[in-house]
Amino acid sequence: MRLFYLINEPFDGYQTGYRKALSELIKEGVLSDINYYSFLPKFHDNQNWQTTISDIKTKIKLFYPDIILVAHLNKKTPISRSDYEEINSILNKKPIWIYDERDVYGYLRKPLPKSILNFAANCDLVTLVTNGKMMKRFKDAGAKNVLYLPHAFDANFGTEWNPSKKRKYDIIMIANRSRSRIPFKSMPGVKEREELVRKFAAIFGEKFAVFGKGWDGFLGNKGPINFFEQEKVLRQSWLSIGWDHFYKLEGYYSDRLPIALVSGVPHLTYRTPGVDTLFQDKKHIYFFENVEQAVNIAKELLSKDKNELNKIGQTASEFVKNNFSECKRLKKMIEFTKGINND
Repeated sequence: MRLFYLINEPFDGYQTGYRKALSELIKEGVLSDINYYSFLPKFHDNQNWQTTISDIKTKIKLFYPDIILVAHLNKKTPISRSDYEEINSILNKKPIWIYDERDVYGYLRKPLPKSILNFAANCDLVTLVTNGKMMKRFKDAGAKNVLYLPHAFDANFGTEWNPSKKRKYDIIMIANRSRSRIPFKSMPGVKEREELVRKFAAIFGEKFAVFGKGWDGFLGNKGPINFFEQEKVLRQSWLSIGWDHFYKLEGYYSDRLPIALVSGVPHLTYRTPGVDTLFQDKKHIYFFENVEQAVNIAKELLSKDKNELNKIGQTASEFVKNNFSECKRLKKMIEFTKGINND
């Protein structure tokens, strides 16, 4: 099968993890060829989306794909019904269209663009990283097949590691303190993250650190880090902890969670509905329901022998490698299309 990937990335070649994973699918024989099209850099270069769409149509005609995979559109980069129909008309056989949305949306805060719902209704398959209300919104908009595929770890992570016996930190959090664009309406999870950082900094002192944007003035602030440095930073600590935005959204967690787990460091996170059916509590992950509970779990874990902590981290890492790799996520997506009749 030939895959044309309209990939969302800030510059051509940035998404190395997706490319590594799809290269593995070629080796496995799941795909025969792939053509990547970085639509954001092209759009930013010419400042005209219709010019970009015309170029996309030309490239699709030349490549002649079996599957067109589209990742995370926005208001400024819509694919209209007429664009969709024109692309289908230039190919003798209609390709299978997949829309892969790895962001989550609210209503007042970060509303879901109607152009995305309209495009999703044309697609043969829509894949989402949450399985609750947002899935219903896509189905209500006319999406034919909506598949829950939670976040996986980027293929650049999960590198070999000989766990050290000495670490700089006892526990760290990698998260941004994001501000809402709407006055007096903070992003979900911001207040909870602030409470957690204040509490952990007060209790663990210099053995606690928070990495990310927006933490100026908070004890433990170490500033932002590059996305690809996460594993290196995580392995400087005995534990890591997270609290997602949209933490009440069914089945949702950000990609920071599998990245944290695959690093081999035990991870604590808020118990989001549905996520506790994917990872076993006190084996793959440690769930908490409030900050006080998180503190108690962290203290209990830190009282354990360091070899035991390494074993806990290794168990979680192996589980995530076997179940939540980017290669496996994309493979599930592609294999699902085999049952789709797109005539």
